[in-house]
Amino acid sequence: MSESSENKFSGRAITSVFVTVAFIVLVVTGLVLFVTPPGRVANWTNWKLFGLTKSQWGALHIVFGAGFLIASIFHVYFNWKQLLAYFKSRMTRRFTFRMQWIAPTAICLAVAAATLAELPPFVTLLDWNERIKNSWEEPAAPAPVAHAELLTFEQLCAEANVDLETAKARLAEHGIPAPENDAIAGEIAKNAEMSPEAFYGIIAGQRGQGQGQGQGQGRGQGRGGESAAGGESGEHSEGGGGYGRAGGGPGRKTLSQYSAEVGVDEQTAIERLKNAGIEAAPNQTLREIAEKSGAEPYKVSDLIAGKSE
Repeated sequence: MSESSENKFSGRAITSVFVTVAFIVLVVTGLVLFVTPPGRVANWTNWKLFGLTKSQWGALHIVFGAGFLIASIFHVYFNWKQLLAYFKSRMTRRFTFRMQWIAPTAICLAVAAATLAELPPFVTLLDWNERIKNSWEEPAAPAPVAHAELLTFEQLCAEANVDLETAKARLAEHGIPAPENDAIAGEIAKNAEMSPEAFYGIIAGQRGQGQGQGQGQGRGQGRGGESAAGGESGEHSEGGGGYGRAGGGPGRKTLSQYSAEVGVDEQTAIERLKNAGIEAAPNQTLREIAEKSGAEPYKVSDLIAGKSE
């Protein structure tokens, strides 16, 4: 074979290679997006994997998905004759019903129907995805509202119940210039090279005091800027980074476990939630109760403890 024929441009070869590479990228990005935390956690804490944020992984998935689609169209074009052969009888060379295309079509329809009907094992995969996403730690300083990083500086201060001048003074203590009142919180945090969670912690006065991780058997609360470990051995180190909290947050505990921890009767806890319009069962975690009702986990814990009645 001559050198010129080896170097000849081949649209079919380029398309096949591109489809293969795009498929690999889609598999990798798809797996990453399968295990990423929910947007409310990822965006608030500036979550990253291999240096990329959740939105960047999503962007790669979408762009390569579009490229895969376009390349697939060309792939069909270059292999049109071979594809048509699957729809023709080998004997008569006429179009006819053949198992080569009837079976895959039937399988795809069955998978779609079973998924929409929430039948196993397809619904099991979706439940697994949900459990993985919900297994991520709750932010030490929960967002006051969903996607609070999209609020303006003035709105975020209002949500934190902090006046603008106090917030700007706290930012100045950390070397952050006073932002415009209508500047977006997420952009301010990005320019300051920190997460929206850390930015909010400074504004709310939760950072710089009571830092470090609480240790002990009691529960710790990230809110309020201090480590509130209920156990006698609760400690925090002054040099610790992050917001003080003890062990795992209450979000992972069931209603029954948390009620016993704060000394509240289980039925009383259920009644307090019911009075606030929240339905709950003893074996549900506080996080599950919060997500089902649309409330923040710390609000659910406050209701159970009788702090928000």
